[in-house]
Order: sequence, then structure tokens, then C-alpha cells
Amino acid sequence: DLVRSRGLGDVYKRQGQTMKAAATVTAVKGKKISFTITASDENGAIGEAEHTRFLVDEEAFMRKLHK
Repeated sequence: DLVRSRGLGDVYKRQGQTMKAAATVTAVKGKKISFTITASDENGAIGEAEHTRFLVDEEAFMRKLHK
């Protein structure tokens, strides 16, 4: 997995507020899936990130692992 993130505020000063997070799929290339994630609270944006995941065939992976 690859994650790049950036904080946008003093989150520790915002305790007790409702937080919202949203993830959007930005690209799918074969088994690679890329997302952007944003987080906000009652005062606005508090963070953003880019995240990449890969789909894995568990049975095939385990077979290769035990060879």
C-alpha cells in the first residue's frame, strides 16, 4: 500500500467535534486501485490523503507463499 497524507489544521484543538471522511476512487488499472481521501470537521478541512491498494487473489498468493 502507498499512502501520502497532509494535515491541514490543529486537530488536537478540535476535540469533541463531528468529523467526516470521504474516499473517492480516482483510478483503476488492472489490480491497482487509487483513492483520494478527505477529512473535515465542523470548522472545515483537516486532512487529505492519496492511497493506493492492490487486489490480491488470496488462494494464488498462498500457493506461491508455500512453494
